Amino acid sequence: MSTSIATWTPFQSFWSSPWSVYLRGACHWLQRKPGPVVPNTPDALAPGWIRPLCLQRLIGKAIRDRIAWNRKYPDRAAFLYPEDSIPVWTEIAWTPYSRAALRSWSDEWLLVLFAMELERLQRLIQTPPSLLGEELWTRAALGGCQHLAQMYHELRRRYHARGARRLMRRLFEDYIFWEPPSEQPETPEAEETQAGD
Repeated sequence: MSTSIATWTPFQSFWSSPWSVYLRGACHWLQRKPGPVVPNTPDALAPGWIRPLCLQRLIGKAIRDRIAWNRKYPDRAAFLYPEDSIPVWTEIAWTPYSRAALRSWSDEWLLVLFAMELERLQRLIQTPPSLLGEELWTRAALGGCQHLAQMYHELRRRYHARGARRLMRRLFEDYIFWEPPSEQPETPEAEETQAGD
């Protein structure tokens, strides 16, 4: 790990600050191999581009609870966006969205993209930090946190704080307990219709 990234305040904040404790706790790989040792960093030094920190705590709790739900019901565990939520390990993962893009997206797309980025962050958290290196892993994780914060701010701009919080509560609940639709067995009538065709 290079000296530059080890002394980068956002890096230290992710690995030691209270705001990210739920995200770090959701990564079971850290129970086997703890993350890097960095100076304790208070929430006050967390980067402004991931705020509000209360949102990041909710994100961490939602990911923790989704992973726990998947473990409890492995036969129903699945990804809502199996192709689109694959973690990205290049610079695009931590490049912020432009303001123009955020304002041009519809409400529906913002909510879909939020859920997609949330699931992407979950899958990243389930990836061993040592697999690609702690520097790359942390940059991608912080990038996901930033993207989610940007979309929250855009929703708050459109719906104000109360409306945005209401949307977040609904989205987090849907995300935690989502399961793929069960396949209904075909009825005898349907089988007869197919046979007749």
